[in-house]
Amino acid sequence: MSHNRVKNKKIIKLIVVWMSIFLILSPLHFFSTPENVKAEITEDEGFNEPTYQSIHKGDMYSTGNVNLGIKATEAQKKTALYSDITYTSGTAPNGYTRELIDVDDDPTTTNSSKAYIPVPEGAEVEWAGLYWSSTRYELTLPQYIEPVKFTTPSGISFPVSPSYTYYGSGLLYGFGINGTYYSNYADVTELLKSSNSKGGSYTVANIPYPNTNLAYNSGYYSFAGWYMLVITKDKSKTRKAFTVYDGGLKRATGSGEKEFTVKNFIASKAGDLDPKVSIFAVQGDRYWQGDKLSVYVDKAWKEITDKLNPVGNIFNSTISEYEEHMRDKYPGTFAPDYKNNLGIDADLIKLPAGYIKPEQKEIRLKAATSGDDYVLNTLAFAVNATAPELVINKEVLNPKEKYEPDDEVIYRLRVKNVEPNSTSVDTKIEDVLDRCLQFIPGSVKIISGPNAGDQTDLVMDDQVDYDVKTRKLTIRIGEGANATKGGIYTDKTSETIVEFKAKLKGRKIESEIPNTAVVQGIDELTGSRIEANASNKVVVKVKPERKPDIDQKGKLEVEKLARDINGGTLKVGEKLEYTVKAKNSVQNSILQSVKITDKLPEGVEYVPNTIKIDGKEQTDVEDDDQAHIKDGTIFAHFGDLKGEEEKVITFEVVIKQEMANKKIKNVAVVESISVPDQEKPDVEILVDWLYGRLDSKKEVTGGVDGKVHVDDELEYKIKLQNKVENGLIKDVRIVDKLPIGVEYIAGSLKMNGNLLTDDVDEDAGSYEDNTVKVNFGDVLDTEERIVTFKVKVTKESLKTKEIENIAIVEGKTPDDKDLPPEKPTVKTKVEAKEPKVIKTVSDADETEVEKATLQSENEEFTWRVNYNFGNDVINLEKIVLQDDLEDILKVVQVRLVNADGEEIQVIPEIDEQSKKVKIELPKREGSYEYLVDQAYTMHIKSKLDVSKGVEALEAYTAKGGIRNKAELLFDQKKIVSNEAFIIPPSFGKIEIEKVDAKDENLKLEGAVFQIIDKEGKVVSELTTDKNGIAISNPVLVGKYTLKEVQAPNGYMLLKEPIEINVTNDVSTQKIRIENNKNEWIIPETGGIGTIIFYVIGGILMFITSFFFFFRKRKIMK
Repeated sequence: MSHNRVKNKKIIKLIVVWMSIFLILSPLHFFSTPENVKAEITEDEGFNEPTYQSIHKGDMYSTGNVNLGIKATEAQKKTALYSDITYTSGTAPNGYTRELIDVDDDPTTTNSSKAYIPVPEGAEVEWAGLYWSSTRYELTLPQYIEPVKFTTPSGISFPVSPSYTYYGSGLLYGFGINGTYYSNYADVTELLKSSNSKGGSYTVANIPYPNTNLAYNSGYYSFAGWYMLVITKDKSKTRKAFTVYDGGLKRATGSGEKEFTVKNFIASKAGDLDPKVSIFAVQGDRYWQGDKLSVYVDKAWKEITDKLNPVGNIFNSTISEYEEHMRDKYPGTFAPDYKNNLGIDADLIKLPAGYIKPEQKEIRLKAATSGDDYVLNTLAFAVNATAPELVINKEVLNPKEKYEPDDEVIYRLRVKNVEPNSTSVDTKIEDVLDRCLQFIPGSVKIISGPNAGDQTDLVMDDQVDYDVKTRKLTIRIGEGANATKGGIYTDKTSETIVEFKAKLKGRKIESEIPNTAVVQGIDELTGSRIEANASNKVVVKVKPERKPDIDQKGKLEVEKLARDINGGTLKVGEKLEYTVKAKNSVQNSILQSVKITDKLPEGVEYVPNTIKIDGKEQTDVEDDDQAHIKDGTIFAHFGDLKGEEEKVITFEVVIKQEMANKKIKNVAVVESISVPDQEKPDVEILVDWLYGRLDSKKEVTGGVDGKVHVDDELEYKIKLQNKVENGLIKDVRIVDKLPIGVEYIAGSLKMNGNLLTDDVDEDAGSYEDNTVKVNFGDVLDTEERIVTFKVKVTKESLKTKEIENIAIVEGKTPDDKDLPPEKPTVKTKVEAKEPKVIKTVSDADETEVEKATLQSENEEFTWRVNYNFGNDVINLEKIVLQDDLEDILKVVQVRLVNADGEEIQVIPEIDEQSKKVKIELPKREGSYEYLVDQAYTMHIKSKLDVSKGVEALEAYTAKGGIRNKAELLFDQKKIVSNEAFIIPPSFGKIEIEKVDAKDENLKLEGAVFQIIDKEGKVVSELTTDKNGIAISNPVLVGKYTLKEVQAPNGYMLLKEPIEINVTNDVSTQKIRIENNKNEWIIPETGGIGTIIFYVIGGILMFITSFFFFFRKRKIMK
């Protein structure tokens, strides 16, 4: 025994030693501070996978502030830091010496700032992320991952080290001093939860920032600041999908666009997504612009903007929430409270509808810059989403106040998915029965819903299993449920109602037996298990058995109840269950022959085969069972009631439509031969208003021949109707904000054909602020109501060529809840008045014709080109009038006149080589708006260029004339006129036949004739051939003179020229010319006569010369 004690003492000492060592060493691990957590550090740009993602009811909140300020005068600070975003001069931080901001009155911190986040008190923090960013200039890796000091609104401070760090370089022009940056992230969810922190002002201090060399110099765009994002759980909000991405995506000046895709995104299957995004970026400023963040949707890039983050300058150093500066929205909660946050952007922005589509799995984004450097650190999206919400209700049918052992209890379960556009798969009910309940095999019935009918409870047999050992009843429900897996349950799946029975076990001991069921499933969208939802708890009481005393007189107590089978308030068309209870309230007594008579009230209709007594079904006809119905009256015979015994009859009725908003009173008569007086229990129930259902349509008429142009009148017609007879829709109203492109026509508003005033007055309609409003009040009938009004199409409609008009038809339910608004929409295509170009020509005897015939080669004519510009010219960059004339023409003069004949002072460009005439019209005040519906006419006076030769003119004549089309250029679009043409003067030929005057069969060759026009100009020269024939080239129709300039050998020249007239009706004008032979014929060359002729000629010349010289000498003497 003593040996064992010594041994035990040694063991105890050994344990104490080891425990001491453990307690000494344990702080080294178990009590390590957050500063010792190592961050994951990367140069990757991130935005690949979500940092956080969830679907639940709640909302998203963000805030942030700047920790690096400027040294400046108060006047400079007023404009640089507190001016509106439209003011840019002097707002860039490089113009100032820098200084750290420190607002926390803590001498141990080097910098600090405070920012407010509006998390509601009733919300629960689900996730919170803290981000901080600055330059890496002169900082080592251990320095820029040092912890910051994070202080909650309650004053509790925590050191927070980054769990992830993105870093990079490559920014230009002094951004980040040397082009570097870092962005740190830490999950601070547990810090907020442990300090019970939600909304309020948070402080972040000690953001790592350099303290040497150029750290505070002007001329550089340095920065330091932080951002916090909080996702809440909040049952008062809609269910949303939250997805957070982060990284360090840089854009340097001139680097252009960077496309990236965030993946594993979650969005609802259908409906209005109400998308919003929270963005954290650094280095962007007001002054340098060109920074954009765009979403790719509908095959186009759409820029993310709002009032404080405008087009081309989203990263402009604002800290905002839904288009308001947070410092203005929550005054006194920010320190510093700048409007210009010197390179820190923390913005919560609502995206336009359609930027994110239902069921979208990823988002394609584009970060771009043309003049501003920035780094994108965080993108957090919140969109409406759906997750199944399975609700389960449990009740006991025909409950008794107390049960006897071996009594049967009927449990009823109701399950439905109340979340729109959601789907649960593998849906099942589980119900673990109390030990005092014995499940009755084969009692499970699926009363309604998918796969309704009786079920067994054999394992792997059908939808129901019961495990005797665990007492667990499993019921697989939903569409497609089978023996191994639960089915699909959407919000449109009909409610599943299940009943099963259990018998009370045990002795006759008074007790309470509780029971609760659970429904669960898997969210189809995310694949995650839906949180199990427990039903309400129902309790049955078991009473001890007592023997009745036959001699004791009983007392009849009655009660009548009415219950909406569907739960909630009673509505038209729903089933109502009436219950009549009769009880003998005296112990050990008896009430003999208890009977019930219940005449059904007006406005209800009995549901066949629903009479039950104590849960046991009765037939409707009078037979051997205890109840029946006849002529609208229920008759029941309970028999004798022992002391404290109660019997219950139930039956169902359906509420008729005419009972909406009316009371239904039902009176039963209960009697017994043991008591003299009848009991007449009654119950009165109010039927809810029948919910009306809005239906609306919108139509538009107007235009001409189905086409709509500027200045046309359109009539909009909005039809609305309550589609439910006796249904109520409260406060029905129409709001129709007119779109750009139309203007309201005063006094055109009508309702059901009756004029309404445009003023806000006592009648139902008004027109104010470009919005048509009509109030109908409460609508209880099903008459169609029609609102019409007229608008005029304006030129602004040409920007999109389409007018989309959306009316909003609103109303409320009878219990003053807003109905989903109807948005009847109609689109109208607006056709621009197309430009037209019409060309005509006028000559000396013809005016504005498409074809003119010239009478002479020198006749002047004028091309007249009418340009009607239409009305789609406002956005054009260039309008050019041009006409490319044929090179056979000469341009004499070009004029441009308006529709009033007034000359437009322009300088036409005329290309003398190509004969192209071109006039570029000038803009006025930067636009061509002055040409809307205007018409100009260009006059080009021309004439034939006869220097080109008759052959050239004849070539055009052969083609049918000189054809010409004019053109109107709208930027790159070309509008071509009709074709107009000039027919040159007609041509003909002259054929000469030269014959001997005495012998016409002798054809004379070698005669040369000149053809001379009326101006005396030789237009052609002809030489007869061996057949005596000479044919001219084509010549213009007219009078000519034939002059012989060389006669055939041996013939005399014609003394007089011959006149000849070339006419249209003869293609070749023929003439025969006779020539006479010479009387003295010069001998032929080489003959003897020639020699004699030469000798005689020489002698004569000698004599003449001698006589001349001799006489001259005599005179000189």
